[in-house]
Amino acid sequence: GINAEYGVVEQPVDGSGAGVLVVAHTSTGCRIAASHVVERGRKAEQVADQVGQQLSAELSHGGCTDEYLADQLVVFMALADGHSSVLTGPLSLHTRTALHFVSLISGAKFSVTPLSDERDADDQPMLNRIECDGIALK
Repeated sequence: GINAEYGVVEQPVDGSGAGVLVVAHTSTGCRIAASHVVERGRKAEQVADQVGQQLSAELSHGGCTDEYLADQLVVFMALADGHSSVLTGPLSLHTRTALHFVSLISGAKFSVTPLSDERDADDQPMLNRIECDGIALK
């Protein structure tokens, strides 16, 4: 089962928009998030259902990053001193693009190891290890 606790944080914004961000804190110290910008007229139940499904999908692959963090980490892995490794779910187009261009620009060497035979709708393995030998930018 899942032990769940929750809290609500309201932030003032300019305009009439709204957004939802849900962050899961795993027992292994990972933070997995799901979010959605709420369109005017959309029912709260629909938004909650969509964010819940997204978070459930992110948690189900077993990685320690969500889809939107993985591509951001690629830059820091390249600039770091030494070897970096991160477990992530299916590689989004953003992550695949970041791996390609960050490697070209920085000279850092990346490798991706599929850790699952199961594939997503884009034929990406459901669990991957991204590794990098960083350039030790000072």
